[in-house]
Amino acid sequence: MSSSRSTVKHSGLEEVFHVLETSTIKLAKACHFKWINRGRAIQAICKSYQTLIIYFSDMSYSDHDITAESILLKLQQPRILLAIFFLRDLLHHLDNLSLFFQERFLNPVRIPEKVQSTINLLECKYLGNNILWESSFLLGIQLLESGALSRLPLARKPHGPILHKTAAKATDEIADSVKTLVRNIVDSLKERFPNNAIIRAFRILDPDRIPSDPEKLAQYGNSEAAALQNHFSDLLSSDGKDLVAEWDQMKYLIASRKGESLDEVCIDLAHSDMWRKEYPNFSILSEVCMVMSASTTEPDRGFTSVNLIKNKYRNLLTSDQLDQLLRLCLEKPEDTQDYLDAAYAAWLQAEQWRLLLKEWRRGEESKTESDSTESDPDPLSDSE
Repeated sequence: MSSSRSTVKHSGLEEVFHVLETSTIKLAKACHFKWINRGRAIQAICKSYQTLIIYFSDMSYSDHDITAESILLKLQQPRILLAIFFLRDLLHHLDNLSLFFQERFLNPVRIPEKVQSTINLLECKYLGNNILWESSFLLGIQLLESGALSRLPLARKPHGPILHKTAAKATDEIADSVKTLVRNIVDSLKERFPNNAIIRAFRILDPDRIPSDPEKLAQYGNSEAAALQNHFSDLLSSDGKDLVAEWDQMKYLIASRKGESLDEVCIDLAHSDMWRKEYPNFSILSEVCMVMSASTTEPDRGFTSVNLIKNKYRNLLTSDQLDQLLRLCLEKPEDTQDYLDAAYAAWLQAEQWRLLLKEWRRGEESKTESDSTESDPDPLSDSE
């Protein structure tokens, strides 16, 4: 919109926010926002809804701004208001799912449960006989019933009519559209994340899923182990010990590790010499589970880091230098300060070795020069 590119108009918006003692927002087109930021943008609009009503009504009255008047008429429609506040609730759940996929080294075994829990939540709240509206939507109804949409500064009247409708009527108007939108989202999630039996079978390695009852433990995971054995038969060891036989023993060892995560179990299976010797087939499967790509987060971080490191001021970096800088950027531990201290200590030690080597080479060169001087007679010296 024009006010987002006008310094004067944007300063007027900031002035209204300052007078009302609310946080300032910036106006921008929706296409300029990434998916993860759209929920935050909707949240900012909901918090500043009354402020925006005052701002656009003032612009439409004093400046005769047609764009401001058009936006004002839309914001004053109860159906639009409730739709925006509903999107705040909906995008909150979708943002949480998106942030889940931003985790580093995300284990794919955790994905089905997270996606299914989001699907169950949306179906329960919005696809039942009655929609269970959430907190933001209820706040929008309170704002609508309070008459805030028609409160204009200095009793000014807009150039267009204000649509006065009850909250109940506006809610009924958007109910069908809400159900259609949520149904499309749920169907897309189910299509994007189908029910995979092999991924589910890996969950038997999770210590928190191991039953405490001895009778249930004796039968636990046997069918999943057989499914894994059939699916990965080409990768498994052929030493005469099959996967199901390993599982009959290993399940009791995993049961003793209650409280630990599936990732910790997979790391021990892949790297512990004792576990690799006792359970060679599950050791292979743990490596498969750890290297399965659950999201594109790490490649995206890599490409972003390349753009930040090799910019127009550092275009002479070689491939080896860029590779080393990328490793430092992407593989550094969480405790950055200890990491930097250790890296500096290693560099300082290497620098001391370089200085010692340099002094030794100088000594060798001086020694060589002195030896050559003693061996070559001076041609100007007196000969006997």
